[in-house]
Amino acid sequence: MIGAICQEIYLQKDFFGSSKTQIQSVYFGGGTPSLLNNIELQQIWSALKENFDLSYLKEVTLEANPDDMDKLFFDMLSQSSINRLSIGVQSFDNLDLAYLNRVHSGESAIEAISKAINLGIEKISTDLIFGIPTSGISRLEKDIRRLANLGVNHISVYGLTIEKNTALDLLIKKKKSIPVNEEKSAEEMEWLMEFMPSLGYQQYEISNFALPGEEAIHNNSYWHNIPYLGIGPSAHSYKAPYRSWNIANNMQYIRNIEQGELPQENEILDLETQYNEWIMTHLRLKEGVQIQKLEEQFGYKIFKHFISSAEKYLQSEFLLFQNNHFILSNRGKLMADNITSDLFL
Repeated sequence: MIGAICQEIYLQKDFFGSSKTQIQSVYFGGGTPSLLNNIELQQIWSALKENFDLSYLKEVTLEANPDDMDKLFFDMLSQSSINRLSIGVQSFDNLDLAYLNRVHSGESAIEAISKAINLGIEKISTDLIFGIPTSGISRLEKDIRRLANLGVNHISVYGLTIEKNTALDLLIKKKKSIPVNEEKSAEEMEWLMEFMPSLGYQQYEISNFALPGEEAIHNNSYWHNIPYLGIGPSAHSYKAPYRSWNIANNMQYIRNIEQGELPQENEILDLETQYNEWIMTHLRLKEGVQIQKLEEQFGYKIFKHFISSAEKYLQSEFLLFQNNHFILSNRGKLMADNITSDLFL
């Protein structure tokens, strides 16, 4: 698999238009990249250096689970170019973690974060989940204050959703586990939006809070429709108006790469799809939709559609119009998906 990933990097070296393109961020995610050892990570890194210009790199992120962050992991980290960690904490409460069927404990998560900071990793992002039936606002406040005291500068928050036919879904259907309460989730999200700024964390995207200057460079590229290249099984890539995605099957992926073929499917995004995705991503951001850019990019007809569709949400104050930008109010953020889909073509 590592060999195939390195070969795909070579096959995609001209993805951005020319060889040795300047890259501003690299993100090791999807699956569990924290299982890589130092030799494997260095193999991938060498392939990136050979095929892209990394001299302008600002951010190199690795996703990690607390239970994978052992001595070997930190040894690997100390010898790498990684300067940012995204750690799947979810909760520090062991009752919550048991409900979520997570392997790690709250204590091991705290230890992992502390070790990373002591190693000199200044950029730490953690995931928290709200809406967990076994806890509430008091647990969230305790967790966030703990993260702030540890020195974590970026916190992502996600509402608990139950995927169909997962173990938790089946337990809930058999009434062996507590179901998710949507009203409780909404209350907790509303509380988060009011509380986080009091500790200095600004909501720069619906699910993401950061101290000033600590916003995720890599994730921001997705929300601002900047071209990105995805490597590996199931990875997605984007360069307007094209989108592509690799096949999910590991063995087929490796076979295709060994034959010198990119194991991917492609689509050309029509103007309607480009507009819908542009609205979906920009409305999630604190700066929202800039009306001048909207008209410049999509023309007067689509611009008029947006303005007329947005009117009822302005009246109800789910949308606000400030400095030529349409932005979601805190109440609007709770209904972001419904509002966004209503603004689509």
